[in-house]
Amino acid sequence: MTTDDPDELWWTTVGFGGNPCPVGPWHGAEAARVAIGRWRTRMAGRDGELVNRYSVRLYGYRTRALARGADVADNPARRIAL
Repeated sequence: MTTDDPDELWWTTVGFGGNPCPVGPWHGAEAARVAIGRWRTRMAGRDGELVNRYSVRLYGYRTRALARGADVADNPARRIAL
């Protein structure tokens, strides 16, 4: 696949020094948003603190295998700050 369409990528979260967020991978940007939204609801206000502390990002990859092996140092097809 050569697309950079957010709905065709595999998404996962990455962070420095650990990752308190759900990891994924999720197929499509909307599935990732839903999963992370549920986590934010469960965290009841602590999510922002954790996202900032670990500098968590949402990375999009062209294949599921790449998403499963994600690292914060990667240069993925797409990235979104949480």
